[in-house]
Amino acid sequence: MKKGNLLKSVLFTIAFSLLLVSCGDDSSPVALAKKRIFQKVDADAMGMMKDLKIISVEMINDSTYKAIHTFTNSMISKEMRITRNYFFTSDSDSIKNKEDLKVEMKSKGEWVKAGF
Repeated sequence: MKKGNLLKSVLFTIAFSLLLVSCGDDSSPVALAKKRIFQKVDADAMGMMKDLKIISVEMINDSTYKAIHTFTNSMISKEMRITRNYFFTSDSDSIKNKEDLKVEMKSKGEWVKAGF
């Protein structure tokens, strides 16, 4: 094999591998739950949150996930952290209900329980 063809072959293999990795679809139940939780929180806030981040998602059972998310509340200019249980439909496609477990806000660099 000629040197030029070998180089082209190696470059093609690298490019194709990168394409496959970057287009990979993480369709795990936790990944889908994380996506749905982000969408729910974002939609419920109607543009009132900045810097929304899903910190963690833990599967409790087939239809319940515990999630922690942070955001900046634009009305009070404070960083918030909320821990919730999210209850999904049996097909895990949408959220039926949610339960706040802990609501905190950052004060002087520490998370403290919020009075909400």
